Amino acid sequence: MRGVLGACLVWLGVLCGAAAAQDLPTIPYTLTVNGPADEEVAGRIRAELTLDKRRDQGVPSIGVLEARLARDVARAKEVMAAYGYYDGAVSSNLVDGGASASVTLTIDQGPLYKIGRFDIVWQGGKPATPVLAFATGLPASGRNIVAAGERVIAKLKSDGYFDAAVVERRAVLDRPSGKVDVTLTLTAGGLVTVGGFDIEGAQEIPQPRIARLSTLEVGELLTPKRLKDAEDRLLETGIFNEARASVVGTAPARTVRLAVGERPMRTLSGAIKWSMQDGFAIEAAWEHRNIFGDAERLRTALTLGQQRQALEVSLRRYDTIFEGHTLLATLEVAHEDVDGQIYEHAALIGTLETDIYDKIVGRYGASVEFVRDEGLTDGGDYALIGVRGEVSFDNSNDLLDPTEGYRVTLRALPYLGYNGDLRNFVILEALGSAYLPLDRQKEFVLAGRARLGSVLGERRDDIPLPKRFFAGGGGSIRGYSYKRAGPVNIDDEPVGGASVVELNAEARWRINEDFGAVAFVDGGGAFEGAMPGDGGDWYIGAGLGVRYYSPIGPVRLDVAMPINAREGEPGVQIYISIGQAF
Repeated sequence: MRGVLGACLVWLGVLCGAAAAQDLPTIPYTLTVNGPADEEVAGRIRAELTLDKRRDQGVPSIGVLEARLARDVARAKEVMAAYGYYDGAVSSNLVDGGASASVTLTIDQGPLYKIGRFDIVWQGGKPATPVLAFATGLPASGRNIVAAGERVIAKLKSDGYFDAAVVERRAVLDRPSGKVDVTLTLTAGGLVTVGGFDIEGAQEIPQPRIARLSTLEVGELLTPKRLKDAEDRLLETGIFNEARASVVGTAPARTVRLAVGERPMRTLSGAIKWSMQDGFAIEAAWEHRNIFGDAERLRTALTLGQQRQALEVSLRRYDTIFEGHTLLATLEVAHEDVDGQIYEHAALIGTLETDIYDKIVGRYGASVEFVRDEGLTDGGDYALIGVRGEVSFDNSNDLLDPTEGYRVTLRALPYLGYNGDLRNFVILEALGSAYLPLDRQKEFVLAGRARLGSVLGERRDDIPLPKRFFAGGGGSIRGYSYKRAGPVNIDDEPVGGASVVELNAEARWRINEDFGAVAFVDGGGAFEGAMPGDGGDWYIGAGLGVRYYSPIGPVRLDVAMPINAREGEPGVQIYISIGQAF
């Protein structure tokens, strides 16, 4: 009983105290800030002023107001010094009106000091790598002084001096000259190489294979970039949920610890796509990421759509034929019926993939294909033997939702075809996309894509339907039906072209963690002639979209309107699928 009574008294005291605190009178005050002339410095000072942040609350006494003012005067001087205004002055005036008060701050930034000399002193020996700070003549702000040192350290680390660090920074102010002389004491340490591997978290994937997939090699110089590349390469395989590369020990030849989290070796996935004109398409895939015990990936994908049905089986195997080469073998069978244009297609494709240089990948291989295409000039069956070559560069930061970087792919596909007589043609194609963030948080992104293609060697009507270029649809020129931003025959059936142009531009806004919005303009088309723009019309579509950022990637809904629609085409197209448009 005493305990309950005591608790009640405590709570009563708290409530009474809170009520009393609310009843305490506060003194409102106004704040006027004059200067400084440098707008960036003025904005930073204003953001730091406690007088401004808590002005709406007033103060319980003039003494509290005086204490806030003293702290803000000191903070304003610190901010000016951080920007290189070391002689900045702040004067203040506080007027006590009894029931209210007014505060005035007058800020004079003074002269801007610049970096005069930037000397580097080496502790423990000078490295072989030439380094320059490139800071002389710049404003002597703390940001510029620190950044110059960071550039030197980054250069050393990129050249294999993994332990490079700043020991001391010293700045000496010379008022007569208006300059600041900086001395940076650095230690480079020795060159550090990869000495071996320590694999953590591996359960089914062999540890030597994980080391190979990282692309790190024993004896190579160890750099932060190579560690980041190793993490990216492991994640790009699709085998791991997480991958972390770190360094163990202090020896010149360091052990690299690769900590991974394996995904389930067998997965079943699916997707549903829909647009107003093209209808539904259901996609399902089964994947085994370690089918033979060495990270080989077998994937079977089935597409059942109102216009296209396809079965694809692919095998990805590392270090095949040549070390460092990855084999991708694909068997594909497809049937497509778009507005009465029907074809059946079976293909066996073998491709070898290898790294040419940093983020540059080369692919080459061959294919055997069979086409039953009633749309050909001679009709009937068509046998194709092809070779393929491709080079791609990708430094974008995400596969499904990139916000910076760019991608470029160039490919050439020569074919020898037989359909009663020999017909030879070459498919040339170039694709590129770029992503530019407009703010530091990458919430606003401008994205662009371009595609150019041409078929050389045969007339359009002698090229098998699945080897022609088409445009239109959710992944091409939005606002137009699938394959209908290009030539059609007298029966209003899309017949494709011997060339194509696609240009896409998007402004993306990530509203919050879950949702985003997009405005876009697409243009281009497929053309009858081998030169883009020859024998056809240009098509332009525009629209708006929303994005839901799900755990498996962005789900997109786009609503597009054709600017120059064909007669009989709907005035609006709606597309739903997974992943950004490009």
